[in-house]
Amino acid sequence: MLRDRDAARIRRDTVRTTIRELNAIPIPEIPYPRDRRIRPHELIIYRLSGYVERMSVEGDHDWHLVLRDPEDSRHTMIVEIPDPACAQGTNLRPVYKSARDALRQVPKRGLIEVTGVGFFDFIHTQRGISRNGFELHPVLSVRRLTGSRGAALAVRRAITTLSVLDPLSRQPNDYLSTASRLE
Repeated sequence: MLRDRDAARIRRDTVRTTIRELNAIPIPEIPYPRDRRIRPHELIIYRLSGYVERMSVEGDHDWHLVLRDPEDSRHTMIVEIPDPACAQGTNLRPVYKSARDALRQVPKRGLIEVTGVGFFDFIHTQRGISRNGFELHPVLSVRRLTGSRGAALAVRRAITTLSVLDPLSRQPNDYLSTASRLE
């Protein structure tokens, strides 16, 4: 939630990457620290694109998304949008709320761009976990991208402006009215 002792050391510039590239990071061969970050990967804000394969709400009310790499479907990873209520006392509450609001405009299996902080989670029975347990947690922004599943270059296409209205029909977009609809 960016309250650990190393939070102020996170680089503010964003590194563009892919799910496949993040899956290739070696698993750290050290005990995972409780209140520190693993250098250099957990001190970086990453931006990547992926198809939303699955979404669930965790016991802590974080939104847990499984993203699939648009150019190599063998690679998936988890990204998490924290509960805005958990950000009380920080300036991140509107950031998490905005990311959740943007996700509500994305259809099931939609292509999104996500920006978030790197995080090594313990490898356990999570569905969609990356090969090395690497996640983006917390997610700081979500943007809907244009493109179809079959278009490998969709990642590089122009980003559409999120809107409550579907751009083609000009009708309200009801693809995702609640978090559970993506499950």
